[in-house]
Amino acid sequence: MPVAQVWGGVATLNTLVGNVVLTSSGSTMTISLSGQNINIDLALGHSNTWTAAQIFTTIINQGGYHANITNVSSTPTNMVGTDEVVLVTTGGAAITYNLTSVAATAKGRKVVIIQIDALGGSVVIVPNGSDKIEGATSKTISAQYGKVGLVSDGVSNWYDLGTGGGI
Repeated sequence: MPVAQVWGGVATLNTLVGNVVLTSSGSTMTISLSGQNINIDLALGHSNTWTAAQIFTTIINQGGYHANITNVSSTPTNMVGTDEVVLVTTGGAAITYNLTSVAATAKGRKVVIIQIDALGGSVVIVPNGSDKIEGATSKTISAQYGKVGLVSDGVSNWYDLGTGGGI
């Protein structure tokens, strides 16, 4: 059985899609998957059901989530599923970063692209196929520490989260 470190406890996966039992400091918690919901049954007799999004938001708000960072310095570079924060070194050239199809991503999927060098290059962010970034066919970053944070609508649009690009 696979074992993973989780908040100081040990998580044991009972089945591929079944239950996960967490043990930490003598307490036991059972997590079961039911469609889109995650049911949590605490050993203390408390039970509740949360969506994966609610649990994910709680983890982020409590500092338990850390974004995956990808370094890019070649062109073109295609977005992959693990890209969350993309640090781009342009080397003075134009680097093209091709986004994944919005329809192939989850609604609410976020990615932040940051140009980290000051060598005079730029980062050109290009949506896939007929997808758009707020109606545009590309978005360009042309200054050191310039950033664009995007969120997918799950259909055909990426939306800019505004200056700062927060995840």
